[in-house]
Formats: sequence, structure tokens, C-alpha cells
Amino acid sequence: MTDDVKLKPAKDRDLNLQNVKLMSKLLKGLDHFIFFGTLLGFERERNVIQGDDDIDILIDIKHREEVADIMRHRRFRGNIDRQTKRWPSFLSVRRPVEGQRTIIDIYFYDNDADKDFIVEKWNFLGDFCNPESHIHIPKSMIFPLRQEKMAGIDVSVPADPAACCVFLYGEGWNVPRQKGTEYKMIVDGNAPKLVPL
Repeated sequence: MTDDVKLKPAKDRDLNLQNVKLMSKLLKGLDHFIFFGTLLGFERERNVIQGDDDIDILIDIKHREEVADIMRHRRFRGNIDRQTKRWPSFLSVRRPVEGQRTIIDIYFYDNDADKDFIVEKWNFLGDFCNPESHIHIPKSMIFPLRQEKMAGIDVSVPADPAACCVFLYGEGWNVPRQKGTEYKMIVDGNAPKLVPL
């Protein structure tokens, strides 16, 4: 089998869509939905963003071990066991597709019944041990989850995808921008904030 570390990272829309389709099938029945850049692409054009290097999925942390088992049995790459111990709120796996390395980022959220928000700890910063870096996403935007089509693929999305995009990227969410050169993301008051560069 090819060493995927040597493979060129994929920025191909079709390859990312293959991963969206696969993950939607593998995670069916679990509390998951597309989020971050994948949701942004869905809401803008019902597709993944052209040139994106991964797909993003949020899933209830109660499914953490089940998801890790699915990834192991499907032979995804990414040292799943080490990640499970070191990063309880995040799992990044790689999958070689058509000679390229594709990436699936899975973010695990906490869903406390006594709170009106879910807590996503990893987000843009990866500072999961710092409560000030956690994002508190209003449950009213997320639940009930619903099924939609993305480039002909059945996907699980939040109850209000547009409101989620505003929450994540601000009022100008529908204007394409280049991350790292035109903007960066911070967390302020447990909410994401897009900062122009």
C-alpha cells in the first residue's frame, strides 16, 4: 500500500465529495453534521469549496469510541489510537484516493442537556484544554439535524445552516476569502470571529 505521507495533499472538489459521501454512510445513525468550511461550501453552492484540503464534521462526543473503531476498521490513516488519547475532542484521518492524500477532520462536541449550546473545543485554534478557546454554538442553530443534498449526496446538516455560517464567519460569510492571507479566525467570548488581515 502507498505511504500516504508521500502523497500530494488533495485540493480536489470531487475527492472531497467522495469523502463526504463515505462519511455520511459510515456515520449514519450517529449525531453528526457537516460544519466549518464544509458547511460554508454547502450553504454557498451546495458543494464543497473548490481548493479546500479537507472536509469537516461535528459529532457528539458520546460516539467518540465508536467513530474511532469505524476509522480503524476502514483502515484510515492518522494514528487514531494516539489521537484518541491525546486529543479527545478531535480526530484527523487521512485516506488515499486516486493517488492523493485526502483529509477528514472530525470535531467532537459536548452536549450538556442543561445548557442551550453545544461546546466545540478544538475549532480553529486546537487549544482544547483552554475553556476560553471553546466555541459555544447555540443549540437552536443545530437541532433538530436534517438531511439535505450536497452535490447529489445525502448529508446531515444543522437546523439552520445560514445562521451557523453567520455565527462562524460573520455577516460576510457568503463572500469567498482566502484563509491565512485574507483573514484569520480567533475565538472571542466563546464565539468565533473572523479577523481580516
